[in-house]
Amino acid sequence: LTTLIVLGGALGFGFTRKPTYLASTQVLLDLGATNPVSGPALPAAMMQAYLSTQVEILTSQKVALRVVDALGLTDSPETVAAWQKETQGRGAIRQWVADGLLRRLDVRPTRDSSVLSITATAGTAASAASIANAFGQAYVETQIEIRIAPAKQSRVWFAEQVQLLRERLDQTQRRVTDYQRAKGIFSSEERFDVESARLLELSTQMVGLSAQTGEAAKRRQLAVESLSRGVASDLPEILQNPLVQQLKANQARLEARQRELSAVYGRNHPEILKLQQELDATRTRVLQEIDTVASSISKNYSVAERRELEARTALDSQRGRVMAMKQSRDELRVLERDLENAQRAYDQSLQRLNQAGLESRSTQG
Repeated sequence: LTTLIVLGGALGFGFTRKPTYLASTQVLLDLGATNPVSGPALPAAMMQAYLSTQVEILTSQKVALRVVDALGLTDSPETVAAWQKETQGRGAIRQWVADGLLRRLDVRPTRDSSVLSITATAGTAASAASIANAFGQAYVETQIEIRIAPAKQSRVWFAEQVQLLRERLDQTQRRVTDYQRAKGIFSSEERFDVESARLLELSTQMVGLSAQTGEAAKRRQLAVESLSRGVASDLPEILQNPLVQQLKANQARLEARQRELSAVYGRNHPEILKLQQELDATRTRVLQEIDTVASSISKNYSVAERRELEARTALDSQRGRVMAMKQSRDELRVLERDLENAQRAYDQSLQRLNQAGLESRSTQG
């Protein structure tokens, strides 16, 4: 009797219950492919977590509300009446319908694959199929939105940064140009090499002139000492002077002639007196020439000293010019490094802006 009652009740429920239809669709997640915009594919170790995340997205309120709007489920009088009956008009009908769809939705990954299976339950086969397909399409659209929304925000931010970096680049370029114009630096390396070579040349000249001045000072000191001792005729300059040597030879000849005539004539003899006059004139001339040579030694020392002073002044001036150029070149290098950094930052930001622009226009689901 119990068996008959249970069997009869089951048959009665089966004949009186409304039929329920299940419809399934599948979504393939292309996890191994490289995204043409964002770069490398997802690592294999993260695929399981990624699949679980996609299941959560697919069964989210955002996707369900998109399905409600796509199918126009809130426009049905039956749906509105059911909502009024169950909620007494409280809450949003879109949310109520979306919750009902999610309760009759089953999403699960297919074993050992990258396929998500979407199964919808409805009172008719057509409704179940349309709901399953609508969830698949809404998921693809939502996934695209999730992907491009950060790219759109990044694009706006990078556009602002590119503008600021462009202004900074222009300002830095103007500073470099103004500094070059103010310092007269246009071919800095070539001009610096020329000035450095000039400095080296002046340094070499200075060494030579210092040696010449020292030698002239020694000769001057020797001449002064020789004149004070009355032995100026022993100076190298005197011994090497042809005029002095010629005058001294004439003096020696006249002295020899005087001795010859003195042996024959008296001291007041006209020949003796004439010879004495020539001899005195020659001696005076020798002394004058010795004084001239000694003066030339002092003059040579003065000239050498003046040339050394002029060379030292030119060397100090050239050294200051080279140091100023070196400082200017160092300051210019700092400005040029700032310009390079500004250019690099601008280029990198522009590249990121272009990439964000591509990502924001991506249609790959």
